[in-house]
Amino acid sequence: MEREKFDTYIREVTSHVKFPFDRRAIAKELQAHMEDLYEDLLSQDIDEEQAAQLTVDYMGDSEELGKELNEVHHPLWSWIWLGQGGWQGFVWLYWSDGESSKELALEIPTFSR
Repeated sequence: MEREKFDTYIREVTSHVKFPFDRRAIAKELQAHMEDLYEDLLSQDIDEEQAAQLTVDYMGDSEELGKELNEVHHPLWSWIWLGQGGWQGFVWLYWSDGESSKELALEIPTFSR
C-alpha cells in the first residue's frame, strides 16, 4: 500500500521537472528518502498505513517540491552539463594522440600561452 502512495507522490513531483534525463535520479532519491522515513516511523510502532501517510505528508506539497526541483534541474543548465561531458570527451580524444589510457590517467595537460 505504501508503495502506491510513494509512487503516486513521486510521479506528481517529477511531472514538474522539465528535463527528462534528471527525472529518474530525482525519483530514486525521493524514493530512498521516503523509504528511510517510512522505516523510521514503523520502528516507532506506527502502523503501516499511518506511516505511509505521514511519510507523504512530511515530504510536503508535490507540486511545490516539483517546481523547486525543476528550478534546480533547469533544462538549460542540464543541457550545458551534458554538453560539457561531451566536450570533455572530445578534449580527451584530441589530447590522447593514441597513447594508452594508463599513461593519460597520469598526465594532466597544461595550457600555456
